[in-house]
Amino acid sequence: MQIQNNVSKLKTISTDDFLALEFNELKDPNRDVTKLVNAIKNDGWNFPVFIWEQGKYVIDGTGRRKALLQLLKDGYSVKEIPVVSIASSTLEEAKRKTLQASSRFGLITDETYDLFIEDMELDFDTFNLNIESVGNMAMLDDINKGD
Repeated sequence: MQIQNNVSKLKTISTDDFLALEFNELKDPNRDVTKLVNAIKNDGWNFPVFIWEQGKYVIDGTGRRKALLQLLKDGYSVKEIPVVSIASSTLEEAKRKTLQASSRFGLITDETYDLFIEDMELDFDTFNLNIESVGNMAMLDDINKGD
């Protein structure tokens, strides 16, 4: 069972090299990554991990590390991990740049959200979204209940 890397034209590193990097430990090490594992099983590896290459440090990817370890334990093969190397002279600068990639500079309104998902069949159990920030909770409640 091979997990496909769907991120093209980015640098990749081997699974062993990825696991050898230092990871931030900001998130709960006991957190459940079942949804992430299932998303990777279903769709492949779709998003890169942000690393500060100079310090051999993973800035954003601790959950994916835990998911990767679970996938390997379950018998899946993952040959490579797509990464984005953040060019910076310090870890602080690399973290600041990574926050820019994770920030939402635009505003999501009820209307734009509805237009975005209008033609999609979504299984919200596979996502870990902060839906409360989106506004149209009645519609989402109906979708989640299967109404």
